[in-house]
Amino acid sequence: MNQLQNVESATIGFKITELHSYVAADIFGVFFTSVPTKPPMLTIAAATDTMHSFELLERESELAFVCQLFCTRLNDENKSVSQYLGSFAVDMSQCQSQHYTFTVKDASVRPVLDTGQVSVEFTHHLLAPAEGKLNVHAAQQAAPQLLLNASEANLTYIQGFGKNGLPGIVPALKMVHSPYYTNHLGTTMPSGAFCMISTCLGCHKEKALCSYKERLQIALARNVIAEETFMETLTHMLTTGTVKSRHLRCLVAIADAVTMHAQMSINYTPDVYLTPTPVGTERWEIPREPTVDGKTSFTGDCEDFAREVYQQCKEILEWVDPNTTDILSIMSAVLHLYVPTIEQGAVDSAAHSKYITYDAPYRNHIWAALHPRQAWRTKLARHQCTLTKLYDKWPKRACESFLPVLHLEGTGQVYPIVTDIKPGYMVKMHRFVEQSNYPFSAATPDMSLQCNHSSTFYKYTIACMTDIFADQGFLDFTYVTNNKYGCPIYDWARGNYTFVPSTQHSKETMTLIKHMIKLERPIFPIIDSSVIQKKPRSDNGYYVRFGKETPFDEIPTGALSGEYKIGNQKWYELYFHIVRNVQETD
Repeated sequence: MNQLQNVESATIGFKITELHSYVAADIFGVFFTSVPTKPPMLTIAAATDTMHSFELLERESELAFVCQLFCTRLNDENKSVSQYLGSFAVDMSQCQSQHYTFTVKDASVRPVLDTGQVSVEFTHHLLAPAEGKLNVHAAQQAAPQLLLNASEANLTYIQGFGKNGLPGIVPALKMVHSPYYTNHLGTTMPSGAFCMISTCLGCHKEKALCSYKERLQIALARNVIAEETFMETLTHMLTTGTVKSRHLRCLVAIADAVTMHAQMSINYTPDVYLTPTPVGTERWEIPREPTVDGKTSFTGDCEDFAREVYQQCKEILEWVDPNTTDILSIMSAVLHLYVPTIEQGAVDSAAHSKYITYDAPYRNHIWAALHPRQAWRTKLARHQCTLTKLYDKWPKRACESFLPVLHLEGTGQVYPIVTDIKPGYMVKMHRFVEQSNYPFSAATPDMSLQCNHSSTFYKYTIACMTDIFADQGFLDFTYVTNNKYGCPIYDWARGNYTFVPSTQHSKETMTLIKHMIKLERPIFPIIDSSVIQKKPRSDNGYYVRFGKETPFDEIPTGALSGEYKIGNQKWYELYFHIVRNVQETD
């Protein structure tokens, strides 16, 4: 049989004759290709005689067929999650229409762990460009070594790695870094490549936008802001060029909206591989994992939470036109004044997964952030990025010089804005929280960076990543303070930092990274519904909020209350007046 069988439709036909794991039960496989297909992905839980097929929506000169194996298990908090087991990829230029057995490998550990095997019978495929011949996929050739070298180039400013590297801002940060993203096949890439996986929107745009709007409406309710006030206040900021406390209050609501799904719906699950006993590892993923019934399991650890928040910022930037006509479009308008990033830094060593046991003064933690796009003009040293594309959809606004960094923590509630001068309402909010000692066993946003100028968790930022400048070869940036790498967290949160591109990748490197990103599992949009079941009365004041998963036994005199269903999570909150009226001059 010829390697390529000429059939009318551009399809891959196959059936799964074996699906087995050595380390887990309740397994299922997800199958996809490196080009867009209909359907984008197939979930298969057992070997049968059923014929499956992918219709190719694009023709490319190279093509891979990919399987990722998962199981369903309970995490450490007895939540049902999908656990990644391993994967394999088939270069279709080397494939015949016949039967194959493939070993499933978990490449997040060394040596690579064999976790199962899958047998596939290919029945037909017409996959080639017009000349009828597929090229060998880039992943098979020189890509791994070239991309590893590109990853090492991220360490240019880290002493002990870079030839002229800088010392850490404190001795305990010596050689602390996070320059790598290793994909499911074991190929190491610069960490910023982790940002480049796009969302497979398909026909779900309307539901995805509805889901975003519902979470934004809940974020406004949780900050006791009326939709009309949100619109009027942000329109005022965008048109007058001023940034006052009442504008910051609306920025806090936007930060709440993009972190809400991560904080409420993702089950924190430390990275492990199964032997079958869970053993700690490090694996960067997107926390929209598949389930056996074709739905989504929201699970991951800190870098996955951060990637989720980053992904949502990118989705809104891409899907929602910026303007001032409704709450979602004005949220997009504000996000267009920012550059989303994933941040890597050092945190207190005691605050980490039980699976991470090595001795160290600090440990890595990853979170997301929004930096004013103005920062790439005023705080970026040495190599200057071309910023034109940042203004294509939304022109420069006078308020941009006064915008704060937004600290977007996905794993817990952190007040997202820190200012040089502590606002009076923040002093009152913090005093109320301290005096009440977190009443009702409920959580409230951590305000320690603003009010104490320090954190018991965050210590230093080291680097950040974003793919906003990928077309110029910039993916990763290193913070530099007084000719040392790193930045104290309090300075970073106030926007008092400078940073440099960790390196500039060549066009060849970026092309290879794009080839590798095509081997990643399709990411589908979040379409979960969220509902305000009881809304606090909105007025023009400031409130402290306390929230938890179970109802409050009683509502204290003078307190407002709210009840929400965010995805599948019920959430209850109390709100206490701090400053009743926000003046127009605030």
